[in-house]
Amino acid sequence: MASVGGDITEVTFSNPDAGSGTLQILAGETNSFDLGGIRNEVLVTGSGQSVTKKTQAPWMVEVTVDWDSNTREDMELLNAVAAALTPTDWTFTSINGTVYSGVGTIDGDLQGDLSAPTISLTVKGGGKLEKIA
Repeated sequence: MASVGGDITEVTFSNPDAGSGTLQILAGETNSFDLGGIRNEVLVTGSGQSVTKKTQAPWMVEVTVDWDSNTREDMELLNAVAAALTPTDWTFTSINGTVYSGVGTIDGDLQGDLSAPTISLTVKGGGKLEKIA
């Protein structure tokens, strides 16, 4: 079977303090996934022996959200989620049918572009992003 990639079609989130929602993701954009977990950095001693340094890395998803500021309050809701003190449950659905989930937090700036109209969204969490479908 051939590999199938493509768009993230939907992102859902649920936060006990800020609420829940479904985000529509702009088609044809580059979306980035990092499942998180163990990362290696190979170092070398003065005598040439290798030393492997292992560290934990968060999972991370970067998407471009479709934003209609006239009819949907995505930016306002995402700002409330970012401000919440409790973690948020996230799911990320791909056009090929795969679904990943994780508990995480909005990372960095929430920037809306009224000309596009889009919101750049980065979500990160501890542990690993889990494939659930």
